[in-house]
Amino acid sequence: MKHDAGALAEPYWYTAYRVLVEHYKLLEARLQERLSDLEEERKRTDALKESVQYYSKRYEALQMDYVARLRAPGMSEKDIQEFDAYWKDHTERMF
Repeated sequence: MKHDAGALAEPYWYTAYRVLVEHYKLLEARLQERLSDLEEERKRTDALKESVQYYSKRYEALQMDYVARLRAPGMSEKDIQEFDAYWKDHTERMF
């Protein structure tokens, strides 16, 4: 009797196991896709950070160059500060 019950249950357990295996494979594939997407986003984020650093350094260099050019003809520090405030005000409006 026990053997008959086991024989009847075995196809059910085998089928349930196969379903679980298929679900596992599906979930594993979806996880790999998400990990791949995250890696791409990380690369994009890193590239954007590098761009921000590059343009920040370039902006600072440009600003130092303007200040040097304003000092060359003898412009006062007050006038330079006013120009700097004017420059910041107009560049912030652009973005």
